[in-house]
Amino acid sequence: MWIDELKEWKLTQSHPVGECGRYNHCGAFGICNEVDLQKCGCIEGFVANDSDEWSRRNWSSGCVRRRKLQCEEENNSLEGEEGGNKDGFVQIERVKFPNFVGSEDIKECEKMCLENCSCTAYAFDSGINCMIWNRDLVDVQQLGEGGSTLFVRLAHSELGDKNHGTKIVVITIVIVGTFFVCVLIWVIYSTSSPVLETSSTVISEASKLSDDQTSIPESSPTKVRKLDQDSNCLNIERDPGLRKAHMGLFDR
Repeated sequence: MWIDELKEWKLTQSHPVGECGRYNHCGAFGICNEVDLQKCGCIEGFVANDSDEWSRRNWSSGCVRRRKLQCEEENNSLEGEEGGNKDGFVQIERVKFPNFVGSEDIKECEKMCLENCSCTAYAFDSGINCMIWNRDLVDVQQLGEGGSTLFVRLAHSELGDKNHGTKIVVITIVIVGTFFVCVLIWVIYSTSSPVLETSSTVISEASKLSDDQTSIPESSPTKVRKLDQDSNCLNIERDPGLRKAHMGLFDR
């Protein structure tokens, strides 16, 4: 805007806003993020096409796949590099969609992309429905908030790396948890063992004492006869009739 009083131009608006606003700033399959100092990076599953240029902050060469897609391998040989596993998609959230989009039914979106080897990504927006990219992804931008979700096609082994890491974490948590449970059980058992042993000793001593009190002493036949004779003598002394009869026997 020209200011007559100052005799100079005044900037009121400029485009693009920031480096990520420049068209194809990060090249094919690159993704731009204004927050990062590096600005440009590669979409997951891709690597820099020319690392020397990228080190000089020239990202125009873009990125290339780390592993070929199964359908690309099958076009060159009978068996694909992934051993028959189907290609899949990695989910990238909060992005500004790249160029070259088309519209299809949402239910058939992923299926149609997988059936077409040239399909590189798909996405769905409520206002646009399903979008499919059949060429290199150009001008992808990572946003701090908002944006949409993009599903980028990758080889099956690229998808398995993340799942494998998740499984390792889960297994580690289970092993550590089991170890702590075993230690807790051992501590509880160790602290309660002296009490159990003392209780067992008290019960054993009480049982012995009870057996001693209820036992009947053994008696020999001689002792039994003596007791019987002593009993008869007591009866004679107590009964006058028996005493007289007994004395009569001695008089004869």
